[in-house]
Amino acid sequence: MLKSYVIDSSVYVSAFLPDELKHDESRRFMKMLHDSPIEVYLPALVVAEVFNVLMRSRKYKADFLQDVVRQFIDQAHARLIPLDSTWLLSLPRVPKGMRLKTSDLTVVFTAWLTKSVLVTWDGKMKKQAAKYVDVRTPEYFLRA
Repeated sequence: MLKSYVIDSSVYVSAFLPDELKHDESRRFMKMLHDSPIEVYLPALVVAEVFNVLMRSRKYKADFLQDVVRQFIDQAHARLIPLDSTWLLSLPRVPKGMRLKTSDLTVVFTAWLTKSVLVTWDGKMKKQAAKYVDVRTPEYFLRA
């Protein structure tokens, strides 16, 4: 049975920036994901994080960055998860012991709420999130 995914910004950033570690693997993973029917839950904060990193890299112009945001929103299998009142009112359900920085909590908690696999390159997040959700790297899926 196919599961849904929550993809951390580390994977998207690596896919966009050729100088990043694991760039090729991230690109191949994103292509694999694009060609599959797997649903992706996309926290709005991830879009903001990726946009910010790309903007700070100064490698891209405003028009390209606008297109990046549009691509996130228009992904065929992606569901944008806004940090709205519904999401915020679910915060009391955060499992006790889930002590993460705010951006990581947003991603891990979204994976937990949606019962999705968390996909990340971030070793620290992977270790901490594994107590609550299934966590994989893109490499895992490329080997399958």
